Amino acid sequence: MITVNIAHNFIVAANILLVILLIIVITGYTQEIKPRTFFTKQDYLRKSKQQKTVAWVLAGSGSALSIIGGLKFLEEAVKVRNSVIPLPGQPIPDEAKVNGAGILILIGGAAIISSVPLFVASGKNKKRAAVVTFKNIPIMVLQRSNLVNAYTPSVNVTIPF
Repeated sequence: MITVNIAHNFIVAANILLVILLIIVITGYTQEIKPRTFFTKQDYLRKSKQQKTVAWVLAGSGSALSIIGGLKFLEEAVKVRNSVIPLPGQPIPDEAKVNGAGILILIGGAAIISSVPLFVASGKNKKRAAVVTFKNIPIMVLQRSNLVNAYTPSVNVTIPF
């Protein structure tokens, strides 16, 4: 009686484990998968234009910030040079420290550098918008000492500018 009871408990535990594993497998394979979206030529061109616009704004504002920071740095450096020239080994006075100009130059440089990947992505999206068409183009072929029109298939790739 005792051995039958142990075997029966083992079978029940194995069945419960099997049901749990089956539920895990079924829920794992029944996850909702988003359908893949395909972009049209207009989508790629719009995305390219937006990326290029953002890239130009970053490059322009970065250049402006860098130029303003450079001019501010030169202005403060000239003021310090004319007013206080510390001797070698002496600490630099507080009015000689240039803080804001360096920050403007760094932010401007970061904006310019961050515009480069957007220009690259814009070019890639513009290439993806290229149109490929198949046409039959007539060509002149010599046939029994006469020139006749024959049609040959060709691939036409158009890259919009």
